Amino acid sequence: MNEIRFENRFVRDESTAKEIYGYWFFKKPLSVAIYIVLGFYSLSCIFGLTLDFQSAKETIPILAMIVFYVIIMIVSYRSQVKGMAQRDREMSGGGELCCEISVSDDEITLSTLESRNPVAMSNVKSAFMTKNYVVVLTKARLMFILKKDSFTKGDADSFIAFLTEKGIKISGKKN
Repeated sequence: MNEIRFENRFVRDESTAKEIYGYWFFKKPLSVAIYIVLGFYSLSCIFGLTLDFQSAKETIPILAMIVFYVIIMIVSYRSQVKGMAQRDREMSGGGELCCEISVSDDEITLSTLESRNPVAMSNVKSAFMTKNYVVVLTKARLMFILKKDSFTKGDADSFIAFLTEKGIKISGKKN
C-alpha cells in the first residue's frame, strides 16, 4: 500500500454544500460567461423595447426564457444544497457527518462513518477551488471535498501542487 501523503478531516454541514454548489452553479467560468451574455442581451432587449427598436411580441418571450433559465438555476442550486444536507443527516443518523479523506500517489479515499470508498487517482478528472474548499472530481463526477484549513497531514498548497503534478486541471481561485 502506498504511503498516505495527505489527510483531511472536517465536519460537512450545510455551509459546505452552499459554498460548493454556489461555485458549481454560479461561479464556474462557463456559468459566469453565460450569465454575462444573458445579462447584456437582456439589457439590449430592454433598451430596444424602450426605444421602439424591437417589437414586444418578439422580445418579451426571449426575456421570459432568460428569467426562466435563471430561476431554474436558483431552484437547482437550492435543491442540491438541501439534498446534500438531507443525505448527510440520513447517513449520520441526524448527527454531524465527519468526512475523512486520505490521498496517496495512487488513490484518494473518502471515509465516513463505517464506510471507506477508495478511487484510483487515474480516475480523477479535474478539481476546483472555492474560498474554503478544494473539490476533486472523478470521471464519473464523484466529488471529494477537502477543507483547506483541515489538513491533518500535509496542507492545501502542497495538495494543490500535488494535483498539478499529476496533470489534473484545477479551476477556481486560490484564496
